[in-house]
Amino acid sequence: MKAAIHSPHDPGATLKRVNAVLGLYFDPDNDPETKAAMRQEFVLALASYPDWAVQRAFDAWVKTGQRRPTPGEIVILVGREMKPMTDELARREREETDQRNYRPDITPEQMEQRRAFAKTVMRNAGYEANPDRPKGPRRETVTDEDREEIAALLARHQEQGTA
Repeated sequence: MKAAIHSPHDPGATLKRVNAVLGLYFDPDNDPETKAAMRQEFVLALASYPDWAVQRAFDAWVKTGQRRPTPGEIVILVGREMKPMTDELARREREETDQRNYRPDITPEQMEQRRAFAKTVMRNAGYEANPDRPKGPRRETVTDEDREEIAALLARHQEQGTA
């Protein structure tokens, strides 16, 4: 699909088609330079579109148009011809992005494996949890006993640091 959207433009084929389509309708009495300039405007306006889309746009105009087309009208028809492909590519890109960003829920077993791994890493790094630490709920108040316990811990750490 991307190859079709980015396929090359054939200015010669566009000019031939412009001549054929414009020849179907009333041709005003313009000098040859003006006629050539008018046809060149079509080629320039359609230069950034793939040849297949340009040809289909002219086909659509011939089926429904009742007068000479303008370059802008053919550009609109080219956009309509390309829209299904560009929409499909955009849908695929959104789907790919969704797949890339998708993270499945972690099962309890996986969570337990991760916790065990993290505990091993922390222990190997020297940050093992203190097994003597109480596992109960947080205390909301600090008692005198708590202050004495903290003072004793700090004193012990100071002694170990200086020893």
